[in-house]
Amino acid sequence: MTMNLEEKFNRVKKSKNPEEIDDILIEIGRNPQINYLSFIEYFIENCDPPLFHKIKLNLIYALGEVGKLKKIPDKFTRFLISEYNGSDRWVRDEVIKTFKKLSSNTVLDDNVIELLGIASNEEYQPISINALNILSKRMLRVPKTILRNIFNALNSSSSDSRELASEVLTKMVKNEEELFESLLQNDNYKILNKNAIRSLLVIYFKSTFSIESFRQKIIESKIESLYKNTILNEIKIYKSILSKAS
Repeated sequence: MTMNLEEKFNRVKKSKNPEEIDDILIEIGRNPQINYLSFIEYFIENCDPPLFHKIKLNLIYALGEVGKLKKIPDKFTRFLISEYNGSDRWVRDEVIKTFKKLSSNTVLDDNVIELLGIASNEEYQPISINALNILSKRMLRVPKTILRNIFNALNSSSSDSRELASEVLTKMVKNEEELFESLLQNDNYKILNKNAIRSLLVIYFKSTFSIESFRQKIIESKIESLYKNTILNEIKIYKSILSKAS
């Protein structure tokens, strides 16, 4: 006789066998129902640390699939943030994927957005791209509290990361004036490499005329000479490209 999922849960909930628990969590993920949230909660709260460590990847996966159905309580958001901060990159990646799933019916709070800003600078690209994707595609407004993270994401060697970071930045910095002020804020200009500077020029300046006033502001600013010269050189190159294209 085939057992339903609740019967399976009642049979293995006291189990110390991670494979048996993983089987249930995978089944929840494949066929999610909101009432299965109580099963996930049980494993979060009752597994001892060694067992929890073995099942948490599938536990987070199952939580995300159930969370796509309906807004889940805030305590699960806190759980995900905690697990991100203390886990390897595979679990961190699953946490970010889960927040993407939750964002379909949940307004992500400032703590999650701060985490996404940190994740956007991860060296492991799947994490950074997934984080930037949420900020770019799922957020109507992105607070400037993570501005430095987004500037840093523009430094990426990945064109996909730079493109997504550019989309996020335009939600935060609306025009040339705001861009100039944002570069000065907290000396953000110091963290930009040439990839990032070029991306900024492409985003905000479509003509040689529009970029000239920005160039003058850079010249007259108190930006340190080394960084100022790098920015001005990139402006010179970009103006040349614009002139040839016009």
